[in-house]
Amino acid sequence: MLPRSGVLAGAGIGVLFACAGAGCARLPPVPPPVQLAAGAAPSLPPGPPLLRPGERMLWQVRVGPFAGGTVRVSAAAPRWMNRRPVAVVRGQFAAGGIAALFDDSASDDTTWIDLATARPIHYRSELAGDGERSTVVARFGDRGVELVERGRNGRPRHAHQEVPSDPPLNLYAALFALRGWPDRARGEATLSVWARSRLWRATVRRGGTVFVSSTMRGRMRAVRIDGIAWRTRRDGSPDPDTRPRRFRVYLGADRDRLPVLIETDTRYGVVSAELVDYRAPERSDRASLP
Repeated sequence: MLPRSGVLAGAGIGVLFACAGAGCARLPPVPPPVQLAAGAAPSLPPGPPLLRPGERMLWQVRVGPFAGGTVRVSAAAPRWMNRRPVAVVRGQFAAGGIAALFDDSASDDTTWIDLATARPIHYRSELAGDGERSTVVARFGDRGVELVERGRNGRPRHAHQEVPSDPPLNLYAALFALRGWPDRARGEATLSVWARSRLWRATVRRGGTVFVSSTMRGRMRAVRIDGIAWRTRRDGSPDPDTRPRRFRVYLGADRDRLPVLIETDTRYGVVSAELVDYRAPERSDRASLP
């Protein structure tokens, strides 16, 4: 059975951190979290995300050779919030194929992202599965995240998450920030990434250009980014009870930098999210950019 904290946990592009516990057999052993934290690279340089309001993406998630579900991400036309240009990004995940036999979860996430800095301002996630429903609301500050979580009993649970250094991103903001990672910037960086209700630290390293096979675009050139992430405690220190997880992101090697493939090796096989459909912004959305 696939655990909710694993391959199909919660929401959307959580496949970034899907490499569960003892499953990374194909990859080199990972150092303990404390060692990773001590040797972490500098923070990802701040800057505008590569996010085009109005664009829509669809990924097919696979667990080994089996269908695992779909992820849809769309960015609404920008709006102003507290005198800052903000894009509202919606992510929807639904289990499918053989995975639905074990986990019928579906999620609907909304993130408000500052278009000048790539930072999330506000995040809301609705998760349903096995007849239960939960809601997570998070507000992001420079050095922390304020969390309110409601389970099936409806009672709120409040928590504060300390962030070790750089201002936190969430999974959606991190994806758009990696798309906008300048080629001239240093090729290794560390991010603080909020994944529904927990904070992860992730070190990413930009590799060379490789060829990947894409359902949408055929054989194409892509920039490979290798990452390793470790979970933190509420005080921001590394969580020694959670094994670090490896992942890979392939971005198209053209001006669009589309995330054509996200994958990891697990004990269930290769878990991948392949971009199978992309809709560019309509002209009216382009015209509304601040």
